[in-house]
Parts: sequence; C-alpha cells; structure tokens
Amino acid sequence: MSFHENSTVFNNQKVKVFNPEKGIENTNIAYSFAWSWDDEENIEIGFKKFLEDPKITEIKSIVIGQYGESDESPEEVVNAILKSKDKLQNLTGIFFGDITYEENECSWIENMDYGPLLQAFPNLEIFKVRGGNSLKFSFLNHQKLKTLIIETGGMSNTIFEKIAKADLPSLEHLELWLGSDNYGFEASPELVASVYKGKHTENNKTSKTHLEYQDEKSHKFWEIEVKENTYAVTYGKIGTDGQSKTKEFESDEKAVLESEKVTKQKLKKGYKEIDKGTHLPSLKYLGLRNSEIADQLAEQMKGDPILKRIEILDFSKGIIANNGAKAILDNQDMLLLKKLDLHHNFIADELAKELEEKFGKKINLDDRSALPLKVDTTDEDFDIYDYDMYIEVSE
Repeated sequence: MSFHENSTVFNNQKVKVFNPEKGIENTNIAYSFAWSWDDEENIEIGFKKFLEDPKITEIKSIVIGQYGESDESPEEVVNAILKSKDKLQNLTGIFFGDITYEENECSWIENMDYGPLLQAFPNLEIFKVRGGNSLKFSFLNHQKLKTLIIETGGMSNTIFEKIAKADLPSLEHLELWLGSDNYGFEASPELVASVYKGKHTENNKTSKTHLEYQDEKSHKFWEIEVKENTYAVTYGKIGTDGQSKTKEFESDEKAVLESEKVTKQKLKKGYKEIDKGTHLPSLKYLGLRNSEIADQLAEQMKGDPILKRIEILDFSKGIIANNGAKAILDNQDMLLLKKLDLHHNFIADELAKELEEKFGKKINLDDRSALPLKVDTTDEDFDIYDYDMYIEVSE
C-alpha cells in the first residue's frame, strides 16, 4: 500500500487547491499547493499570490504537495513561509509532503530542516510531514504543538533522538511511520521507545524510579537512580529536596539487581510507583506504525508506565505477528487502553481469537494474514520474506 490520494481534510478543514485567479475565498479552507508538469508555476506564482492576499492573516492551515521534480526539496516554499511569518501567526496546522505514489514514492521524497519553521510559529498545533530523505528538526521544542505526524518509508535514528530530547508539553498525538531497513530505518527497540520515555541513554545504563507513600499522617517520596555501577537514593517529604545517599557496586549488573531489591522492599511497605517523567506529559495517542520490529516494540512494553497514561496504542501497518500478540496477551496494562490498533497483522488464528476475547471492541485486527502458530519471528533463521510479510509503506 502507498499513498493513493491527496488529502481531502487536514486540521479539521476541507482541503482545496488554491486558485490564484480567485484568491482566498474562504478562510476556513486548508488551501493546498503542488507543482505539476501541467502547471509548473502553481508553487512559485500561486503561493506568492496566496501570501499577498489580504485575507492571509486569517488562514489556519496550509498543505504543501509535490514541490517540483522528484529530487527537489521544499526549501523555497519554507523560506517563503518564513518571510511571511508575521502574516501567518494564526496558522495552527502545516502539512508538508501531501504526495501520492504516482507523484513520488514516499522514500524518494526530499525534505529539509523544519526546526526554523516550528520555531517561527508558536501557535502551531499540528505539524505533519511525509518522506524521510534529509528530514531534520534542529529545533523541536514547542509549547502548543498537539499533533506530530511523521510518515516515512525508513526513519533515521536522528529523528528518534531528537524527539527523545524534545520539550513538547502539549503533545497529545505522536504518530511515527518507522519504515524498512532497506530505506534507512536502523533503530533499536530501545531507541524507538525513547521517543515516549525521554532521552535515550546508550546501553540503557541509567534508569530512575520514583515512589511515593501517603497516609493520613505523611506524604513522602523515595527515588532511586541507577547509573552504571552505582545507585543514588533520594528520599524525604513531598515538597522538599530530601536527602541523598550513593552506593557503589563491583559491576553495573550488581547495581541494577540491588536497586531492584530495595525498590521491591519499598513497594511491599505501601509505596507506589509514580511516573515522574516530564517527557510528553499530555500524550494520549502513541502510533509506532509501519514497523518491521512491531513485535519487539510490543514485547518491551511489559511494565512500561506509558500504558497507564495513553488511551490509544497503534501498531498498525507493520509486521506484528505471534510474538507481539503473545506479549500483548501477557501484559495486563494493555487492558487500560481505550483502543489497540493492530490492523494489517500476521497473527495466528488461535492468538487472534484470544486477543478478541480479551480486548473485545477495543482491538482492531483487520487485514490479517495469519501465520502458523508455531512460527517464531525471533528465531535467527526467520525471514519475513519467506512468509510474504511486509509493512504497508516502504519505498
């Protein structure tokens, strides 16, 4: 599957191709612009007239399609928008790359650094981009952005790393199309998870757990941070900095084991784990779509606090199969979700039946090509091509 049609709705507004002769007729329209062989001047001349229209200050959405020939970037369009930023402060939605497969394959779409664009528009609530080539975000801190959608045939590691470090306190919808290793995807499951957990730490040698205890007489916290072969415990009354103690061990592994031991002791005393991560605190929808490692992403969510915060988890359009299904069935926190989207999957009939019985109407298992139950996708000899398994968008 590729992108067969241009968008008809964006940012809750009808999308309409801008007509330079008529100008802005309706400010509640998301006007679109695209280069074509029949009308090569639509982007250059049409967009110039659009930005000079007296009603431009009322526009809320812009949709940009094909920028030019297949190897051209949207640099000229972005620069034009930046030069007119004072007129466009009512913008709440921008979509770059509304391009069908007939115009250009997803993995061939050229992009650029959109950091300056996000920085120039503090009222932006939705940013969507299609295509991973040359895609960058030198700046990805934004106080009002609610939706970030990045559709690629192969997402580079730099995108995951940038989102992991981003300050996006209002973000409710994060949708990433991970893609294929044939077109640039090479991230580990841990690096992918860093987009919702926060800054990725190499080899996972740093972790922090925050517990709190409250009764009629007291309200206190206890926090432990493991870093390589040490752990530091900080504890005290809520609202104070508390006091800290550090302990060193002969190995990283020993530090982890001992930290888990003392943490369990606190939990037995009535302390409860609190997710103190400030990363993406408003997140409701997490989409890790179009992924070849969907099974592994599902497996590593066991015990992850993210499931207690979000409402929708979306693994659709990827290669989720028996191992992913088993991990989901074994993870009780998955029941906290309002919706679990697995459409386009390769789950065995027996496991699909168990999932439907457990999750009912919450789960979407449409477009299923069932693998035999005995197939183990983690086997070193397993090859997705032996079973005609594929993500929906790669090239």
